[in-house]
Amino acid sequence: MSSLISHLITQGIPQETLSYLLLTPLLATLIAFLRQIVGIKSLGVYYPLLLTFSFLGLGIERGLIAYLLIVVLANLITCLIKKIPLLYLPRLTIVVSITTIGLISLIYLFNFLGYSFELAQALPIIIILSLSDKLVSVQIKKNFKSTLIIVLSALATAVAGFYLMNIEWLKLTVLQYPLSFLLIVLIINISLGRFRGLRVSELWRFRHLLKLPPKD
Repeated sequence: MSSLISHLITQGIPQETLSYLLLTPLLATLIAFLRQIVGIKSLGVYYPLLLTFSFLGLGIERGLIAYLLIVVLANLITCLIKKIPLLYLPRLTIVVSITTIGLISLIYLFNFLGYSFELAQALPIIIILSLSDKLVSVQIKKNFKSTLIIVLSALATAVAGFYLMNIEWLKLTVLQYPLSFLLIVLIINISLGRFRGLRVSELWRFRHLLKLPPKD
């Protein structure tokens, strides 16, 4: 473990917190790679990033249940009030209010099943709830199919990020060589920023055209 990390730990900062913080740039790099190379749209960088940390706080099972509940409620409520002539912010407030009731019911169900919730565990749910803003704006601008693809892409990215952040040897490596690790991440992102080729999704989409024989 590097001397810098050892000093921070002696100052009272938990080792796990430091490993998660240092792995955050790698998580953002994963999101950028999936967008730039693979072509997965995941509502920017911060949406799957926050969703990943919510899963880390809640656990993957409860995190998925909370997220899917919010997605279903937010989309359902938006569809119900879509034709009502309301401004965007009041409409969003209605969605958040009704979704909050659903989340309270979910927390009650978890408690009934024997899962106790403290403030530290409630904060990830609040973060997921705050992400419903993006879901509503996407649904207003796009059709159901496009919204579903984006939501599932963001979810898949966050799940991949959750398992990435829980790789033990990677957490130990980043604590031992933090500066080298961040330098490597920086180099990878510079390479991603210079990429000008076709994404994997585009190669799949235009696969039939790419197989056409060249014209004489």
